[in-house]
Amino acid sequence: MINLKQTFKNIEEFVNSQLSSHNDLQIDLRDEKLAKNDAQKITSALENCINLTSLTLQITNFQIEAKHMKLLSSSLQKCPNISTLNLILPKNKIADSGVQYLGSVLANFNNLQNLNLKISNCSIYCKGASALASGISKCSNMNSLKLDISNNYIGPKGIQILISALENCKNLSVLELNFNQNHIDNKGVSALGLSLSKCTTLTMLSLELCQIKKVLGSEGVKNLGIGLSKCVNISVLKIDVSQNQIDGEGASNLVLGLKNLSHLQNLNLNFSRNQIGNEGQIDIFSPLKNCASLQTLEINISHNQYENEDLIMLSSVFQTCDNLQNLSFFLEMNHIVDYGLQQFACSLEKISKLQHLTLRLSDNIISIESLQYLACALAKCSNLLTLFLNFRFSSFLDKNRQAQKQKFYHQILKLTKVVHGQVQF
Repeated sequence: MINLKQTFKNIEEFVNSQLSSHNDLQIDLRDEKLAKNDAQKITSALENCINLTSLTLQITNFQIEAKHMKLLSSSLQKCPNISTLNLILPKNKIADSGVQYLGSVLANFNNLQNLNLKISNCSIYCKGASALASGISKCSNMNSLKLDISNNYIGPKGIQILISALENCKNLSVLELNFNQNHIDNKGVSALGLSLSKCTTLTMLSLELCQIKKVLGSEGVKNLGIGLSKCVNISVLKIDVSQNQIDGEGASNLVLGLKNLSHLQNLNLNFSRNQIGNEGQIDIFSPLKNCASLQTLEINISHNQYENEDLIMLSSVFQTCDNLQNLSFFLEMNHIVDYGLQQFACSLEKISKLQHLTLRLSDNIISIESLQYLACALAKCSNLLTLFLNFRFSSFLDKNRQAQKQKFYHQILKLTKVVHGQVQF
């Protein structure tokens, strides 16, 4: 039996291969335009891959319909030993009826440990989400679930049903969920938080919740935060709640849930294009001071009406993150001026283990003097190896600014240990 991964980008090559010998199979047809009977050829050939333990199938561009999902599901039933299944099928015409076929076959995969299902933009509604939930709930041995159901229409009820299925997956350690642009509102987010509170074995979690409601209230994100607080074994966490008009109180409620995650090492928070700036009235990110194990931190708060006072509060977080090595901040299109940047720079020099820094400050009001202050602070970061700074479209208030920009740039280059550096004006 062949144990090496076999990859096919041509239908005929796959169909004419030694089908029963395949163990780890990848069929990548993203660049192929399927003929009328090609889907049937693929599924018929799959029926003979009886020794499969891992399958990756990639087809896009509105070529797969519900009838094809019926054929695929029938074929997969002949492969009972599959433990890893990757179905990358975005931008197709699968619809609810197609997902129903998929849900039924998932229920029969007793050995399934890793499922990666990408069915974004496939005209799926609540009925389809329910069928998928039924199948996932039977996969009790799953360790890893990656589900991208973005740009569909599952709604708040759909996500409640779908997320409740996770409660039966007692061994989940990796969970990636993409519900972008599904209008699941506060009820859906609250249900997500409730189910996550029962997923205590998770070590890696990614949630993409971009544009899920025109105005996402603080109650929904508060319940999400409460759910996250129960996932105490998480070491890697990514949350994208951009473009939901979340206010400072809502953001604070969400971040508060991270306070007890003592094992957290890698954190990525995307609050871009919300309304969390509050002139320092709410210290949104202070709970991160308890995350002493953090090594990598990325925060995107661009387009948020963020003021100096907000940035100064955020800067205080760094002083307690003694293990921080990788730091990325996206602060574009806010109300940051000199004093805020100077205080921010002062906090950077206190991160003794910092090795990699990305700082985006385009479209703010910053003087050359403040940039030089930043350069002096970075010079004290003795372990810094890579540096990316972006100040494009910022309003530099000084005269002769071109010469001063060059001076700042050369000052940055004097950082003796920086191996890769880039400064954009």
